[in-house]
Amino acid sequence: MLTFAAAIRFDWTEYLVITAADLTAVGITAFLAWSARRWIGKKATEVMRSGHLYWLASDLTWTEMQVKEGNIPKMLHGLTKSIHHANAMNLGNPIVFRLNELYQTNAAKQAPLTEADKKDIINKLDDIIGFTGKLAEQHQGDFRSDPET
Repeated sequence: MLTFAAAIRFDWTEYLVITAADLTAVGITAFLAWSARRWIGKKATEVMRSGHLYWLASDLTWTEMQVKEGNIPKMLHGLTKSIHHANAMNLGNPIVFRLNELYQTNAAKQAPLTEADKKDIINKLDDIIGFTGKLAEQHQGDFRSDPET
């Protein structure tokens, strides 16, 4: 009769081979991850932070809606959130500079926005949105704005 101890025999050779294979796989994966990050480049990696890109676009659009309503506090809040996402993606100039400039220009305003103010701010936001979109397109080599027909 076969005992439990005899049935479960520890095989050191198999253990060492599996352990070596696991360590090799981890090493190769770590090396590939490290080299891919360096190969892609820091700027491209940061621009591909899709969550921040999504919320930057969303916050810029939301901010534009607040401008149309003439709601200065909410507009400033939207600009603050947009600056946060642009900084998180390391976009730098001109996007962050232009967002900061918009914020500083309008931060002290107490009176309601005039129609001329609204039009000027919306035009500047549209320029920033367009520039951000073009930057995202440049970092996605296979981007097409229209589907193939």
